[in-house]
Amino acid sequence: VSGNSFLAGVKPVGISCEPTSHYVYVVDYSQNELIAYSVLNVGTLVPLRNGPFKTGSGPSSIQIDPRGKFLYIANELDNSVSAYDIDLTAGTPSSAVSTSGSSSNATSTEPVAILVDPSFGRYVFTANLKDNSVSSFQLNSSNGTLTKVQNGPFPTSIQSPTALAAIPHGNHSVQLIQN
Repeated sequence: VSGNSFLAGVKPVGISCEPTSHYVYVVDYSQNELIAYSVLNVGTLVPLRNGPFKTGSGPSSIQIDPRGKFLYIANELDNSVSAYDIDLTAGTPSSAVSTSGSSSNATSTEPVAILVDPSFGRYVFTANLKDNSVSSFQLNSSNGTLTKVQNGPFPTSIQSPTALAAIPHGNHSVQLIQN
């Protein structure tokens, strides 16, 4: 790719590509923005004209569901997950309304990583740095809304978790990682 460096805000901290590889999304921690790009045949990234898009405060991680229909962002500074519906023809994200009537979903303290279950895309998890926990949500595959899982957030056995990993087709196994 010629010009293999692309502008992505002030402090880009997370990147995700939807399954067809037509669009790439980056979160900018400093400017509280989601930056969306169209991917050209030669691999060049072109920013979408109607972006960037607002996120919660301190977006720290981004994930797209396995179908490429919904995008989720962990917002570290306001303890939330923002949910977006992706227009599959234009790549444009728009806020998906949660069951509470908001486009954000409350997590525990300082979610720094987010994971959408890669097997079935039914669950969304955040690793919460400050209180050593995992917040869990059930994902509605029709509209992208999230509903908190009962009895959560769940305590972790490690201090300050900073990442999550899952085993595709592995019975919803989630691994916590610390620095």
